[in-house]
Amino acid sequence: MNQKRLVTLIIAFVGLQASAKDVDFHTEVAPILMQHCYECHGGTQAKGGFSMNTLALWLDKKAAKPGDGKGSYAIELLHEKDLEFAMPPKGKPRPTDAQITTLTNWIDQGMKWDEGFTFAKNTYEAPLHPRRPELP
Repeated sequence: MNQKRLVTLIIAFVGLQASAKDVDFHTEVAPILMQHCYECHGGTQAKGGFSMNTLALWLDKKAAKPGDGKGSYAIELLHEKDLEFAMPPKGKPRPTDAQITTLTNWIDQGMKWDEGFTFAKNTYEAPLHPRRPELP
């Protein structure tokens, strides 16, 4: 009996460790968003009034609530069965269950987003100051 309890505890602990893995925004989240969301909600696009370009825009439109992945509107839209309301819209490829889990875990973990990162086109150009190059 003690052996069964030990095995159960080990399985539960391993499961917790697997779900506790930090989701990396740049290597896991951004590619999913680029593949499934960017065309309509990134860059200069803001279909439905939503742009995913910055974390502030996500929070402003209440698309997701850091720490509450399953209760976030964006995740609800990914799980929506009615294709008239689901995201991505009808005719676009749907994210896999694993990709939705990654996005849910990212939101659960606080939606880590590097300061200054944007999906919008970067239009900033550093000013070039006049200089005198030295000739050999």
